[in-house]
Amino acid sequence: MDIHELRKNLIDLCKSFKHEWNSSIIVETPYIPYIPENWNGYLVLAEAQNLDYGAYADYTDAQKISRLYPDQDSLKCYTVNDSFPKLDIYPWDDGSIPLALKAALDLNPYETAVCNACFWSQRKGGANDNPNEEMRQQSIELWKAMWSILDSNVKHVITCGSIAASIFDFAKEKRMKLRLPSKTAMSRVSGMFKKEDLLMRYPEVKKAYDELFNDKEVPFALNKIFFACHAVSSLKSMPVQSPF
Repeated sequence: MDIHELRKNLIDLCKSFKHEWNSSIIVETPYIPYIPENWNGYLVLAEAQNLDYGAYADYTDAQKISRLYPDQDSLKCYTVNDSFPKLDIYPWDDGSIPLALKAALDLNPYETAVCNACFWSQRKGGANDNPNEEMRQQSIELWKAMWSILDSNVKHVITCGSIAASIFDFAKEKRMKLRLPSKTAMSRVSGMFKKEDLLMRYPEVKKAYDELFNDKEVPFALNKIFFACHAVSSLKSMPVQSPF
């Protein structure tokens, strides 16, 4: 299926989504995955967006549905080869997930489809709160509907975090699981290691790191390297389909 046709079918699903919420949802309109024109068949999922109540307040419903696309327009062409497209998904935008994908699976991360597993977020006490059961269940139902469009095009789903993994229990045969690259969680452990030691022991990570960042100053570099080492260790034994 043509990528633009695929996106349009997903948009139609989001437009038709209806649910009477018991939860206090920040943005009720769901959205479609970011899928580049040169999609390699891999779909990677973080957990949920960390939003304030004013998020997307000035967006139309159509823009909200295409919110992960740089211009909020999913009918444009997005073929990216050499820089991180900003998708408003933090572990993607900060380089953690792209580095892990390249190191562990030798994929071009810019050819990967990206989304959050949970389409909705909420806040508690002024801070982001984990998705509750209602939000997770509605995400499962919407993903299952999307799956009728996506399934034949997806080679593997890579979930980051336990919430994302649980939402994709229905697609276990294609699912590959990683931990969530939370800055707080990674910092608790990554600081026990030296950057140079990790790069020496994981040459796949060093190669990917050098290629992606090319001597740039990388904030929280040790966290990203540590997460990429986790990805190599976790995914190297899993069968990987060729993207061709």
